[in-house]
This record gives sequence, structure tokens and C-alpha cells, in this order.
Amino acid sequence: MKKTIYAALVISAIFLSFACVPKHEHDFSQTECGQVLTCSICGQTKDEIKEHTWIEATCTTPKICAECGQIGGDPLGHTTNFGVCERCGAKVGKELLEQFDDEAFAINTITMTVSNTILDYSDREGVPTYSMLITASDSLEDTIEHYNKVIDLCGDNEKLSKVKEAALEARNSIPSRPYEDSSICKKAWLEDMVDYTTDCAMFYLEIAEIAGEQ
Repeated sequence: MKKTIYAALVISAIFLSFACVPKHEHDFSQTECGQVLTCSICGQTKDEIKEHTWIEATCTTPKICAECGQIGGDPLGHTTNFGVCERCGAKVGKELLEQFDDEAFAINTITMTVSNTILDYSDREGVPTYSMLITASDSLEDTIEHYNKVIDLCGDNEKLSKVKEAALEARNSIPSRPYEDSSICKKAWLEDMVDYTTDCAMFYLEIAEIAGEQ
């Protein structure tokens, strides 16, 4: 009888000890993204995967999870390569202007070198020689690739249409080689050179104008 009473008391004590254990709300907040939801207190799991908490991409930043920092994809990019972005309202074009400056600098270096050489010789000796004009023509042809780069960078952007037109005009007015060693051909080349330098100057002005808009 005593043993029976003792056993009953032990069972009651065990029951009461479990009954006194405080209940808790599961905390699944520590679960890593992409993992099964697991309570950080008791370890109980749910048949559910913790999803990423995405912060949506912007023109300049990719989509990123606020919880784990995982990146999903690429930035959206601005809606234009020059002008005002329709999506975020930012002025866009600084990088493009830097590329224009690089190409314009290369064109200016070649053009000024040729012009100064021709003018210096003309001041001292008179009409430049045929061979000198051949060399000058070949040097000026090296500017074509730089004009073409500017034209490609402009694309179909309406805001850059004047720059594109000026680049085309200057490129197409580059003096070609004189076809014979005669005073008429030399004079014609020098006249073409004057026209070209004028068109080249207009090209620089158009770049300066759009630079002032940024």
C-alpha cells in the first residue's frame, strides 16, 4: 500500500513539474533565408522555407535581401544614356561626356598638329610641298575613328542629335589626298583644310553646349 501511494506521489510530482514549464511562442526569426523555419528556442521546425525580404532594384542598385544581403540580378539602369532619367529623375551623361572629351581631345591633338605644321611651313616657305600635304592627309584620316566613336555614342538620342550631325559634318569634310603635285591641287587642299577646321570647331562647340547642360 505504501509503495502504491509513493508511486502515485512520484507520478504527480513529475506531472506537476512538466505542467509548470512555461509555454513559449515559437521564434523563427533567426532562421536563415532559404532554410526551413526553425524555432530558435525549442528547435521545432515548420514545413515552410523562409523567403527573402527583397528590397527592389533601382537604376543604380540591384535587388537585395534586407535579411541576408543576397543580391538578385542587376541594377535597372537609367532610361537614357544622356538627359534626365524617366525612372529616377537623375541627370545622366557624365560618363558619356568624359568619353566625348577623350575623343575630342584626340581629334584636336591631330588636327592642331597638322594645322600648326602647315601654317609654320607656309609662313617660312610659302605653299606646302606635295609630300607634306600627303602626310597631313594621312594624319587627318586618323581622326575618322574618333569621329565614328562619337557618332556611335550618340546613337539615336535626340538630345545628342546636334553633336552627331556636327561629328558627321566634320568627318566628311576632312581633306583627302591631293591627286597630283600641282599648284591647283595644293590650293584646293588648303581651302578644304580651312573648311574642315571650321567644321571641327563647330563640333567642339556642340560638345561644350551639351556639357553645359549637365
